[in-house]
Amino acid sequence: MKLLDLAAYDQFIGLFLGRSGSGKSVAEASFAEFGPLEIIDLDRRARGILGATKFLASELLDRITVSQYTVKDGWKELNNKFELWDVYVRTNKLPFKTICIESVTTLQKWLIIDSMKLRGVDVGKLRGGLQFATPDDYNYASIAFMKLIYEVLMPLKCNVILSGWLVNEYGKPPGDSNQYAPNIVIGQKVLGTQKMAEEIPGYFDEVYVFEKEEITGTSNPVKFTVTFEGGLAKTSRTELKGKQKVDLTNRSFYQTYQQLTQKGK
Repeated sequence: MKLLDLAAYDQFIGLFLGRSGSGKSVAEASFAEFGPLEIIDLDRRARGILGATKFLASELLDRITVSQYTVKDGWKELNNKFELWDVYVRTNKLPFKTICIESVTTLQKWLIIDSMKLRGVDVGKLRGGLQFATPDDYNYASIAFMKLIYEVLMPLKCNVILSGWLVNEYGKPPGDSNQYAPNIVIGQKVLGTQKMAEEIPGYFDEVYVFEKEEITGTSNPVKFTVTFEGGLAKTSRTELKGKQKVDLTNRSFYQTYQQLTQKGK
Protein backbone atom coordinates (compact mmCIF):
# COMPACT_ATOMS: atom_id res chain seq x y z
CA MET A 1 0.00 0.00 0.00
CA LYS A 2 1.29 3.44 -0.90
CA LEU A 3 1.24 6.20 1.68
CA LEU A 4 -1.11 8.28 -0.48
CA ASP A 5 -3.65 5.45 -0.37
CA LEU A 6 -4.09 6.14 3.36
CA ALA A 7 -5.55 9.57 2.58
CA ALA A 8 -8.95 8.04 1.76
CA TYR A 9 -11.23 7.73 4.79
CA ASP A 10 -13.07 4.53 3.94
CA GLN A 11 -13.91 3.68 7.55
CA PHE A 12 -14.93 5.89 10.46
CA ILE A 13 -13.58 4.65 13.79
CA GLY A 14 -14.42 7.17 16.47
CA LEU A 15 -14.85 7.66 20.19
CA PHE A 16 -17.75 9.87 21.32
CA LEU A 17 -17.24 11.29 24.81
CA GLY A 18 -19.57 13.28 27.02
CA ARG A 19 -21.57 13.32 30.20
CA SER A 20 -24.92 11.58 30.49
CA GLY A 21 -27.51 13.33 28.31
CA SER A 22 -24.97 15.22 26.22
CA GLY A 23 -26.22 13.82 22.89
CA LYS A 24 -23.69 11.03 22.23
CA SER A 25 -26.24 8.30 21.55
CA VAL A 26 -28.35 10.55 19.32
CA ALA A 27 -25.24 11.46 17.31
CA GLU A 28 -24.47 7.75 16.88
CA ALA A 29 -28.04 7.06 15.78
CA SER A 30 -27.80 9.71 13.06
CA PHE A 31 -25.33 7.43 11.21
CA ALA A 32 -28.38 5.36 10.25
CA GLU A 33 -28.71 7.90 7.43
CA PHE A 34 -25.69 6.13 5.91
CA GLY A 35 -27.35 2.70 6.18
CA PRO A 36 -28.37 -0.01 8.69
CA LEU A 37 -26.90 0.50 12.15
CA GLU A 38 -26.51 -1.90 15.08
CA ILE A 39 -26.13 -0.75 18.69
CA ILE A 40 -24.52 -3.03 21.26
CA ASP A 41 -26.25 -1.65 24.33
CA LEU A 42 -24.35 -2.52 27.51
CA ASP A 43 -25.84 0.35 29.55
CA ARG A 44 -29.53 -0.09 28.72
CA ARG A 45 -29.59 3.52 27.52
CA ALA A 46 -30.43 3.15 23.83
CA ARG A 47 -34.07 4.02 24.58
CA GLY A 48 -32.94 7.61 25.12
CA ILE A 49 -32.48 7.96 21.35
CA LEU A 50 -36.27 7.99 20.99
CA GLY A 51 -36.27 11.44 22.57
CA ALA A 52 -34.73 12.87 19.40
CA THR A 53 -37.54 12.02 16.99
CA LYS A 54 -37.71 15.69 15.96
CA PHE A 55 -34.96 15.12 13.41
CA LEU A 56 -34.55 11.33 13.45
CA ALA A 57 -37.50 10.27 11.31
CA SER A 58 -39.31 6.98 11.93
CA GLU A 59 -37.87 5.43 8.75
CA LEU A 60 -34.42 6.28 10.08
CA LEU A 61 -35.11 4.71 13.46
CA ASP A 62 -36.34 1.61 11.64
CA ARG A 63 -32.80 1.08 10.33
CA ILE A 64 -31.44 0.74 13.88
CA THR A 65 -31.12 -2.65 15.57
CA VAL A 66 -30.38 -2.85 19.29
CA SER A 67 -28.72 -5.84 20.97
CA GLN A 68 -28.87 -5.54 24.74
CA TYR A 69 -26.55 -7.32 27.14
CA THR A 70 -26.01 -7.20 30.89
CA VAL A 71 -23.09 -8.22 33.06
CA LYS A 72 -25.15 -11.30 33.99
CA ASP A 73 -24.95 -12.42 30.34
CA GLY A 74 -21.20 -12.24 30.67
CA TRP A 75 -18.43 -11.65 28.19
CA LYS A 76 -19.04 -15.05 26.60
CA GLU A 77 -22.41 -14.00 25.18
CA LEU A 78 -20.95 -10.80 23.77
CA ASN A 79 -18.05 -12.76 22.29
CA ASN A 80 -20.59 -14.94 20.43
CA LYS A 81 -21.77 -11.76 18.72
CA PHE A 82 -18.19 -10.94 17.72
CA GLU A 83 -17.75 -14.41 16.23
CA LEU A 84 -20.91 -13.86 14.17
CA TRP A 85 -19.44 -10.60 12.87
CA ASP A 86 -16.33 -12.52 11.80
CA VAL A 87 -18.53 -14.79 9.69
CA TYR A 88 -20.15 -11.74 8.11
CA VAL A 89 -16.74 -10.34 7.19
CA ARG A 90 -15.47 -13.61 5.69
CA THR A 91 -18.64 -14.07 3.63
CA ASN A 92 -18.86 -10.38 2.67
CA LYS A 93 -22.40 -10.22 4.04
CA LEU A 94 -22.11 -7.54 6.71
CA PRO A 95 -25.76 -6.54 7.41
CA PHE A 96 -24.96 -3.08 8.77
CA LYS A 97 -22.99 0.01 7.77
CA THR A 98 -22.24 1.22 11.30
CA ILE A 99 -21.73 -0.53 14.63
CA CYS A 100 -21.98 1.34 17.93
CA ILE A 101 -20.91 0.06 21.36
CA GLU A 102 -22.41 1.74 24.42
CA SER A 103 -20.20 2.20 26.37
CA VAL A 104 -16.47 1.80 26.98
CA THR A 105 -17.07 2.65 30.63
CA THR A 106 -19.26 -0.40 31.15
CA LEU A 107 -17.09 -2.52 28.87
CA GLN A 108 -14.11 -1.92 31.16
CA LYS A 109 -16.07 -3.26 34.14
CA TRP A 110 -17.15 -6.31 32.16
CA LEU A 111 -13.57 -7.16 31.24
CA ILE A 112 -12.39 -6.80 34.83
CA ILE A 113 -15.17 -9.08 36.06
CA ASP A 114 -14.35 -11.57 33.31
CA SER A 115 -10.74 -11.68 34.50
CA MET A 116 -11.87 -12.28 38.08
CA LYS A 117 -14.09 -15.16 36.97
CA LEU A 118 -11.17 -16.72 35.08
CA ARG A 119 -9.20 -16.59 38.34
CA GLY A 120 -11.99 -18.53 40.01
CA VAL A 121 -13.39 -15.60 41.99
CA ASP A 122 -17.12 -15.93 42.74
CA VAL A 123 -18.48 -12.55 41.68
CA GLY A 124 -22.08 -13.72 41.28
CA LYS A 125 -23.24 -12.53 44.69
CA LEU A 126 -21.75 -10.84 47.72
CA ARG A 127 -21.59 -14.02 49.76
CA GLY A 128 -18.59 -13.87 52.08
CA GLY A 129 -17.96 -10.21 51.41
CA LEU A 130 -17.01 -8.10 48.42
CA GLN A 131 -14.21 -9.41 46.21
CA PHE A 132 -11.71 -6.87 44.89
CA ALA A 133 -9.95 -6.82 41.54
CA THR A 134 -6.17 -7.17 41.44
CA PRO A 135 -3.58 -5.45 39.19
CA ASP A 136 -3.62 -8.56 37.00
CA ASP A 137 -7.36 -8.04 36.39
CA TYR A 138 -6.75 -4.45 35.26
CA ASN A 139 -3.94 -5.59 32.96
CA TYR A 140 -6.21 -8.25 31.49
CA ALA A 141 -8.91 -5.65 30.82
CA SER A 142 -6.40 -3.31 29.18
CA ILE A 143 -5.03 -5.98 26.83
CA ALA A 144 -8.50 -7.34 26.03
CA PHE A 145 -9.75 -3.86 25.08
CA MET A 146 -6.79 -3.37 22.74
CA LYS A 147 -7.45 -6.74 21.08
CA LEU A 148 -11.14 -5.84 20.73
CA ILE A 149 -10.24 -2.68 18.80
CA TYR A 150 -7.58 -4.14 16.54
CA GLU A 151 -8.75 -7.73 16.07
CA VAL A 152 -12.56 -7.46 16.19
CA LEU A 153 -13.73 -3.96 15.27
CA MET A 154 -11.22 -2.65 12.72
CA PRO A 155 -11.51 -5.73 10.44
CA LEU A 156 -15.28 -5.15 10.15
CA LYS A 157 -14.72 -2.63 7.31
CA CYS A 158 -17.67 -0.54 8.48
CA ASN A 159 -18.08 2.55 10.61
CA VAL A 160 -17.31 1.85 14.28
CA ILE A 161 -18.30 4.17 17.11
CA LEU A 162 -17.73 3.66 20.82
CA SER A 163 -19.03 6.01 23.49
CA GLY A 164 -17.73 6.89 26.92
CA TRP A 165 -18.74 8.95 29.93
CA LEU A 166 -16.73 11.92 31.12
CA VAL A 167 -16.02 12.94 34.72
CA ASN A 168 -14.00 15.74 36.27
CA GLU A 169 -10.27 15.22 36.67
CA TYR A 170 -8.79 16.70 39.84
CA GLY A 171 -5.22 17.80 40.54
CA LYS A 172 -3.02 20.54 41.92
CA PRO A 173 -3.26 24.07 40.50
CA PRO A 174 -0.81 24.56 37.61
CA GLY A 175 2.59 25.68 38.86
CA ASP A 176 1.64 25.19 42.53
CA SER A 177 4.36 23.14 44.21
CA ASN A 178 2.62 23.16 47.59
CA GLN A 179 1.79 19.51 48.28
CA TYR A 180 -0.90 20.63 50.72
CA ALA A 181 -2.70 22.78 48.16
CA PRO A 182 -6.29 21.60 47.66
CA ASN A 183 -7.10 19.68 44.49
CA ILE A 184 -9.10 21.54 41.87
CA VAL A 185 -10.80 20.55 38.62
CA ILE A 186 -8.05 20.58 35.98
CA GLY A 187 -9.97 18.98 33.13
CA GLN A 188 -12.03 15.95 32.17
CA LYS A 189 -11.21 12.26 31.77
CA VAL A 190 -12.91 9.07 30.62
CA LEU A 191 -14.78 7.40 33.46
CA GLY A 192 -12.97 4.19 34.35
CA THR A 193 -9.77 2.83 35.80
CA GLN A 194 -6.89 5.28 35.74
CA LYS A 195 -4.75 3.26 33.32
CA MET A 196 -7.53 2.58 30.82
CA ALA A 197 -8.92 6.11 31.09
CA GLU A 198 -5.55 7.31 29.80
CA GLU A 199 -5.14 4.57 27.17
CA ILE A 200 -8.57 4.45 25.52
CA PRO A 201 -8.53 7.81 23.64
CA GLY A 202 -5.18 6.82 22.13
CA TYR A 203 -6.75 4.00 20.11
CA PHE A 204 -8.81 6.44 18.06
CA ASP A 205 -7.90 9.03 15.42
CA GLU A 206 -11.28 10.64 15.97
CA VAL A 207 -12.33 11.61 19.52
CA TYR A 208 -15.29 13.99 19.69
CA VAL A 209 -16.57 15.61 22.86
CA PHE A 210 -20.30 16.29 23.23
CA GLU A 211 -21.78 18.77 25.69
CA LYS A 212 -25.19 19.86 26.87
CA GLU A 213 -25.37 23.51 27.91
CA GLU A 214 -28.16 25.15 29.89
CA ILE A 215 -29.04 28.52 28.32
CA THR A 216 -31.23 30.70 30.52
CA GLY A 217 -33.36 33.58 29.32
CA THR A 218 -33.61 32.35 25.71
CA SER A 219 -36.21 30.60 23.60
CA ASN A 220 -33.94 27.54 23.44
CA PRO A 221 -33.09 26.65 27.08
CA VAL A 222 -30.82 23.74 26.07
CA LYS A 223 -27.95 23.74 23.60
CA PHE A 224 -26.08 20.65 22.35
CA THR A 225 -22.56 21.02 20.93
CA VAL A 226 -19.66 18.93 19.66
CA THR A 227 -15.95 19.75 19.77
CA PHE A 228 -13.53 18.14 17.32
CA GLU A 229 -10.22 19.39 18.68
CA GLY A 230 -8.83 20.56 22.02
CA GLY A 231 -8.63 18.95 25.45
CA LEU A 232 -9.69 15.32 25.04
CA ALA A 233 -11.11 15.95 21.56
CA LYS A 234 -8.88 15.28 18.56
CA THR A 235 -9.27 14.67 14.84
CA SER A 236 -7.16 13.45 11.94
CA ARG A 237 -9.43 15.18 9.43
CA THR A 238 -7.96 18.40 8.09
CA GLU A 239 -11.38 19.95 7.45
CA LEU A 240 -12.31 19.68 11.15
CA LYS A 241 -9.07 20.99 12.64
CA GLY A 242 -9.41 24.33 14.37
CA LYS A 243 -13.21 24.13 14.52
CA GLN A 244 -14.73 25.66 17.60
CA LYS A 245 -17.80 24.16 19.27
CA VAL A 246 -20.34 23.25 16.62
CA ASP A 247 -24.01 23.70 17.52
CA LEU A 248 -26.00 20.47 17.09
CA THR A 249 -29.25 21.65 18.66
CA ASN A 250 -32.10 20.04 16.70
CA ARG A 251 -29.61 19.00 13.99
CA SER A 252 -28.41 15.66 12.71
CA PHE A 253 -24.79 15.00 13.65
CA TYR A 254 -24.24 12.88 10.53
CA GLN A 255 -25.54 15.57 8.18
CA THR A 256 -23.52 18.25 9.99
CA TYR A 257 -20.40 16.09 9.86
CA GLN A 258 -20.87 15.46 6.13
CA GLN A 259 -21.25 19.16 5.43
CA LEU A 260 -18.10 20.02 7.40
CA THR A 261 -15.93 17.37 5.80
CA GLN A 262 -16.92 17.97 2.19
CA LYS A 263 -14.19 19.72 0.22
CA GLY A 264 -14.88 23.38 -0.29
CA LYS A 265 -17.36 23.59 2.57
